[in-house]
Amino acid sequence: MIFFWVLYYFISILICFCLYKIFPNKILAFLVTSFFAGILFSVWFLEPGSRNLAPIISIIFLENTIIQNNGFSRLARPLFAMIFLISLLLSIFYFIKKFLFKRK
Repeated sequence: MIFFWVLYYFISILICFCLYKIFPNKILAFLVTSFFAGILFSVWFLEPGSRNLAPIISIIFLENTIIQNNGFSRLARPLFAMIFLISLLLSIFYFIKKFLFKRK
């Protein structure tokens, strides 16, 4: 199970890095990367009351294909929180790199 999560996050980081390199504009690359990183890195409970975690993107696909709908509102809060957290952390790392490790 640990191998799956390590592989999943490694592939997610690789996807985000490739997305970052696609865009020539730094601001657009930052926004797109943080949005996709938030979507890919977010995990939540597979179904209400369950102890099993799954990536939110897979739960969204699952919710679209089943008849019994548990609702997207239970996924919105952790998804937006993770997008905000990743954007905040990436911007902090960027400004630390830019201002503290500035070469003269």
